[in-house]
Amino acid sequence: MEERNYIRRLALLNAIEHEGRAEVNSVLGKIISENPGWKPRIKELIPIIRDIVDAVNNTTVQDQRHLIGDHQAVEKLLHKDDKEEVHGLPELEGAVKGKVVTAFPPEPSKYPHLGHAKSALINFEYAKKYRGKFVLRFEDSNPDVAKKEYYDAIISGLKWLGIKWDSLDYLSDHIPEYYKAIEKLMKNGNAYVCLCDQETIKKMRSDGEACAHREHSVEKNTELWGKMLKGMKAGGATVRLGIDMASPNTTLRDPSIARIIEVSHPRTRKRYRVWPVYDLGTSMLDGWEKVTHRVRTKEFELRKELQDRIMRMLGLRPPQITEIGRFQVKDAVTQGREIRGGIKAGLFSGWDDPRLTTLIALRRRGFTPEAIREFLLSTGVTKTESVYEWQVVEAFNRKAVDPVADRYFGVIDPVKIKIDGLPKMKSIGVQTRPGSKKKKRLIPIRSDSVYIDKEDARNLMGQNAALMFLCTANMGTVVRYVTNQILHETQKIHWVGEPNVGIRVVMPDGTTRTGVGEPAMKRLKVNQIVQLYRIGFCRVDKVGGEVTLWFAHK
Repeated sequence: MEERNYIRRLALLNAIEHEGRAEVNSVLGKIISENPGWKPRIKELIPIIRDIVDAVNNTTVQDQRHLIGDHQAVEKLLHKDDKEEVHGLPELEGAVKGKVVTAFPPEPSKYPHLGHAKSALINFEYAKKYRGKFVLRFEDSNPDVAKKEYYDAIISGLKWLGIKWDSLDYLSDHIPEYYKAIEKLMKNGNAYVCLCDQETIKKMRSDGEACAHREHSVEKNTELWGKMLKGMKAGGATVRLGIDMASPNTTLRDPSIARIIEVSHPRTRKRYRVWPVYDLGTSMLDGWEKVTHRVRTKEFELRKELQDRIMRMLGLRPPQITEIGRFQVKDAVTQGREIRGGIKAGLFSGWDDPRLTTLIALRRRGFTPEAIREFLLSTGVTKTESVYEWQVVEAFNRKAVDPVADRYFGVIDPVKIKIDGLPKMKSIGVQTRPGSKKKKRLIPIRSDSVYIDKEDARNLMGQNAALMFLCTANMGTVVRYVTNQILHETQKIHWVGEPNVGIRVVMPDGTTRTGVGEPAMKRLKVNQIVQLYRIGFCRVDKVGGEVTLWFAHK
C-alpha cells in the first residue's frame, strides 16, 4: 500500500503539471530517477502505474490538487528550477589530486555508441574529479577498418556530450617508436618472428605447444624482421612474445604483437606495412602518455596480466586499471560488423538509423547530451553486467526536454470530420508551453472541419470527446458541437484544423508515418525539440513543403 501511495503521489503531481493528464512513461521515469534500484522491476511496475494513472486522469485538476494535499509540493512543481543531478564516483585506488592521468582509447572502426560514451565519460569525469588530465587517443593500428569518417564521428560525438580532452594522440603517429620497442624485445630474447600461419598459431596456443621458431637466434629474428618491414607478404610472419606456453592464462601463451597489413591507412597511407596488435599498442601508449588510471570494461580483464608484463619488459609503469561491467540497451545492435553489414544490405539507413544506440542516432532522434550523461553515470562503476529497457533511457531524456519543449498539434493517420454547429471563429489562443512566459500562439480556424486520429474516431464513436482547447463534441455518425467548454469527464483528444501542414514522422522502428500538423509548425527550426500533443517528443529534422520529425519517445 505504501508503494502504491508513493506512485499515486507522483501520478498526481505529473497530472497537475500537465493540465490534468498524467502519463505512464513520465511517472515511470520519475520513479526510476528517484529509485535506480527499481530498474529490474520495470515490467512489474508498468501495469501498476497504468492503473493508477488511469484513476488519476478520471479526476479533475481541482480534485487532483485536493487529493495530493501537499500544497508546498504543488507550488514547487509549478515554479520548479530543475538543476543538474550530480552523481558521485567511487574513489580511485592510489589517486592523488593533480597527478591523475586517464585515457579513452577508441579504435576508429565505427561510430561511437552508448558503451563507448560511458567509458569516455567515466574516464573524463575522473580526470576532473582529481584535477588531472584526460587523454583521447585513437588506437588505429588496423588499416583494414580505420576510416577518417570514424575518427570524425568519435570526435564529434564526444564533443556533443561535453567531453573535453587535454591531449589528442594517435597510435599511428608512433610507429617508428613501436619498431624500436619490438627490436629491443627481440634483442633481449623476449620476442621472436614466427613463420606459422594463423590457424597453426591458434591451434598450438590452444594446445600449449611451442613452435620451432621460438628457438631462432637474435640474428635470425633480426633478419626476418627486416624482411617483414621490406616486402614479405601479409600473413607470411608475425612477431610473438616468448612468455609461457603452459600458462593457464592463455593470453600469455606467446601472443602476437605485430603483423603485416598491406592496406593503405587513412592517416599514414602506405608508409608502414607492419602494425602492432592491441596488447602492445595500448600498453605502450599508456606508458608513453603516463596514464595513471584507466576505467574499462571487464572483457579486457584477462589481458591485464599480459599488458603489465609488456610494460615491465620495456621499463614502463602500468596504470591502475578498474574493470566495469558492460551494459546494453535491450535488443540494440552495437557490433560494428553487424551495423556495417546491415547498412550494406539496406537493413539500416545509416549509422544514424533510429534503431541504433549510436550517439549520432540518439542525437538525431532528439536525445540531449545532458540526458545521455545522466543516464550513463546512473549505470554506475561496477562489474555488474546490465541490460536496460529503452524506457529507462527515455525517462532521463524526458526529464531534460519536458520543461523546454514547445507543444504543437499534429495528427498521424488522420481522418477528417465536420463538427456540425461549431461556432464561427477566426482563431483560438493556445499556450506554447505550460508555465512558459511566451505569448499564446493563435491557431487559425478557417472551417468547421478538423482532422483527428483514426483510432480516436473509431474508439469514441457515439461518445462525447473534448477536442483540446477547442470544444466538446459528440462523436456520432454526425459529429455535433456540444459546448465550447472542455469537460473534464470526457476523453481529451488532439486535432488539427484547416489550414495545416503535412508532417512526416520517422519512428524508432525505422518506419515513417505521415499526417498533418498545425500551420505554426512551418516556423519550427531544424534541431528544435517539440512535443506533439498525445503523441510524444520529436526533433525537427527538416522544414520545407512539409515538416519532417524524428520521434524520440512519449
